[in-house]
Amino acid sequence: DANEKRLKKIQDELTAVNNSLVEKNHNLTLLSKIGKLVTSSLDIKEILFVIYDSLHSYLNIEIISFGLVDEQQNCVKYKNILVKGEYIPGMQRDSLDNENLSSLCIKKRQEIISNDFQEEYPEFAAEFNKQTDSPIHSVAYFPLTFQGNIIGILGFQNIEKNTFQEHHIPLLRD
Repeated sequence: DANEKRLKKIQDELTAVNNSLVEKNHNLTLLSKIGKLVTSSLDIKEILFVIYDSLHSYLNIEIISFGLVDEQQNCVKYKNILVKGEYIPGMQRDSLDNENLSSLCIKKRQEIISNDFQEEYPEFAAEFNKQTDSPIHSVAYFPLTFQGNIIGILGFQNIEKNTFQEHHIPLLRD
C-alpha cells in the first residue's frame, strides 16, 4: 500500500512535469513561428495580423492594439488596432498626463494584467466599453522597451473574464 501510494505520487508528478514540458514546447514553437513571420515584415499592421493569427487558436483575444509613445505630445498613439481579426483604421490617443491604462503601464514601467477589468479598474472600464459591443473583462498591457526606454504598448483585450492565465503571460510578454 505504501509503495503503491508512493509510485502513484511519482507517476502524478511525472505526468505534471510532462504536461508542463509539452506546453513549454508548444509556446516555444509558437514564439519561433511568430518571430519568423514578424522578422519577414516591418509593417506594424502586418505584424499585428501575424500575432493575432498565431495566438487566436491558442488564446481567445478580441482586440490587439499597438501604441507608440509620442514624447512631444506626451501621449500614446494607437494607430494600429485589430478587432476580431479586422484592422480598424483611425487613431486613439491616451494622454500620459491623465489617469488611464496606458499612463499607468508606462509610469509603473510594468505590465498590467486584469481578468476582471470591470471590477478591478472601474475608472477605466467605461472608456474601454465604447470600443466593443460588449464590456471588456480581460486586459493585458505590456510596455515595449528599447534601450531602457518605453517606446510603446502592446495590448490584448477580451470580453470574457479570466482570459489570461498564468501560463499565457510569458508567451504574450515575449
